[in-house]
Amino acid sequence: MAGACRTPLPRKTRDVRPLELTIKGFRTGHLNNSTASDAIPDMIWTYDLFGQIDYVNAAWISYTGLNLVVTVAQPTLWTSVLS
Repeated sequence: MAGACRTPLPRKTRDVRPLELTIKGFRTGHLNNSTASDAIPDMIWTYDLFGQIDYVNAAWISYTGLNLVVTVAQPTLWTSVLS
């Protein structure tokens, strides 16, 4: 096809470095639980042996607007986001 005109396709770029770091973390076993649970779109929270919340993930913070410190200090405050 001599003389054929090729039109370049439009490119969409995306920074894949965070994804590469996540994959590297899974492969090497150095990915901590909080990073993995923050990648899950569902809300996650955990309790210690005494029934006190000791972890909330990013989805929890995004939905409730309450970080771990506030959630622990006022354990019933999160119910206000339900109404």
